[in-house]
Amino acid sequence: METGVACFARATILPSVASQHTTSSFASPRTISPSFTTRSLKSSSLFGEALRVMPRSSLKVSKSQNSSIVTKCEIGESLEDFLSKATPDKGLIRLLTCMGEAIRTIAFKVRTASCGGTACVNSFGDEQLAVDMLADKLLFDALTHSHFCKYACSEEVPELQDMGGPVEGGFSVAFDPLDGSSIVDTNFTVGTIFGVWPGDKLTGVTGGDQVAAAMGIYGPRTTYVIAIKGFPGTHEFLLLDEGKWQHVKETTEISEGKMFSPGNLRATFDNPDYDKLINYYVKEKYTLRYTGGMVPDVNQIIVKEKGVFTNVISPTTKAKLRLLFEVAPLGLLIENAGGYSSDGTQSVLDKVIVNLDDRTQVAYGSLNEIIRFEETLYGSSRLKSVLIPLQELIAMETSNRLMMQESKSSKWTREQNKWFESALAIFDTETPDRWSNVAALVPGKSEFEVRQQYEELKADINNIEAGLVPDPGYFTFKSELLQDRRFNSFGSRLFRSRSLDHERRKGIPWTEDEHRRFLMGLQVHGKGDWRNISRNFVVTKTPTQVASHAQKYFARQHADGKEKRRPSIHDITTVHLPRTTSFSGDMDKSSPLMVNTPNNGINIRVYNSGLFFQPTRYQVQG
Repeated sequence: METGVACFARATILPSVASQHTTSSFASPRTISPSFTTRSLKSSSLFGEALRVMPRSSLKVSKSQNSSIVTKCEIGESLEDFLSKATPDKGLIRLLTCMGEAIRTIAFKVRTASCGGTACVNSFGDEQLAVDMLADKLLFDALTHSHFCKYACSEEVPELQDMGGPVEGGFSVAFDPLDGSSIVDTNFTVGTIFGVWPGDKLTGVTGGDQVAAAMGIYGPRTTYVIAIKGFPGTHEFLLLDEGKWQHVKETTEISEGKMFSPGNLRATFDNPDYDKLINYYVKEKYTLRYTGGMVPDVNQIIVKEKGVFTNVISPTTKAKLRLLFEVAPLGLLIENAGGYSSDGTQSVLDKVIVNLDDRTQVAYGSLNEIIRFEETLYGSSRLKSVLIPLQELIAMETSNRLMMQESKSSKWTREQNKWFESALAIFDTETPDRWSNVAALVPGKSEFEVRQQYEELKADINNIEAGLVPDPGYFTFKSELLQDRRFNSFGSRLFRSRSLDHERRKGIPWTEDEHRRFLMGLQVHGKGDWRNISRNFVVTKTPTQVASHAQKYFARQHADGKEKRRPSIHDITTVHLPRTTSFSGDMDKSSPLMVNTPNNGINIRVYNSGLFFQPTRYQVQG
């Protein structure tokens, strides 16, 4: 018999199967033979339900061999389409599909079972099994038909069961077949929980080792909630009338919200810290949402994207929840959805599963709720000491992103550059709050932007002078003309900007006048400050051109007589200044130096001020 994915469905909703059978044996499920075969579909009966077996080739799987997932899953798509995008592992796809079909059948059994005491009887009267044992049987059978499950165990059968799957490329599954089975008779929502681990081990592993976790919720609607390790979000699928699963919700963030589900409240009697936590929820007017079933109480955190679930122990009330079957799988569902989990000191996904029956206390919820849980019960929180509070982190990331976008998108105008360079001359490196003061003088620019501009200009100048990059063509002003060294108002400053009509082009020989201006600038600013020499003296040349000219000039001075047979402007080594004071490096930087520049005969008093290595201030004389 060809095997494949086991799909459980009511025989009465399979007209295609009935039409292919030669007899009308579908009048009652009890008349189904133990096994029958159709032309393209094989089936057997299980608990009065038809078991369809589809060929493995019918599954849609991802062809990608890359473990990184870039495909976006869309709301409204089928379970098969979602899984083919969420994971390239065909075995995992088969297993999750089989479990989904088992959950579909369990939903039908829960809806139609008439429960009394410990046993539930279906409408046909042929099933004398407790409903949780019935669910247990269906899930084990589904894992067998997946052909990729090596070992499985459940709360009802807490021993490893060999399911016949491979070790290499196979999985081990632990599940709670019907969480909340004690409240089935009250018609409360109940559910199935399971976790999937790679290989053949369910002990000596952690919840973080799971490759997938899921839960089925049997309420007014039947939903299948899945989390796959490495794939973002926790995803909800709705069971449609035609028996298909449809993707209806994706949860990627658990936000703050005043909703709490306090389990094991009897522990507040002799656990004062838990009592304090519950009183906090009441005092702060949290909304109580507790059903007595762990599945619906945890699921509402994922669906509502807020809230907290707690189940705490005390000296007289020991831990009840099982780490392997309940706590770890739900931990992956919550943390994949953007929430957090804790046993009081660590994430439940970090707890090592020593025994199949290990039990623990637990809390699930948003970041701040888990921090509050840990601090109230144990005095401190690992999350608070390790993580920046979520609100600050979001604010910081948003601020940085906006500043980077603003920096990349906003260009500096010529006028802003003029104001910027002027402000740098006014507020030197010794000025307190220098960048906020500079930003105040540059219209439309923030403190972050002016500081970034300064650092970029410094780097550019170094690269230009080293000949690493071509001159970017900065727009600069010729000089700052200060009417008073102690000027008190911005309006008192006059600016003489370089003429924008005059473009400094490459390939034009240096004139004697330009060379003399170069020598003058060399005496004032010194060797290496090509930017200020270009800006304040040889305004017709770029800093790169000035640097190139300087290289030739100094090479000429060290050349022997043979290389000087032809005259050159580089032979001019002196410039006639109106003052004979030398430009020695040990001169008083605070005293002004009078130089006669070629700038329309204006006498400029030079002050060393620290702008761009050896920046200078200028004051008009006369």
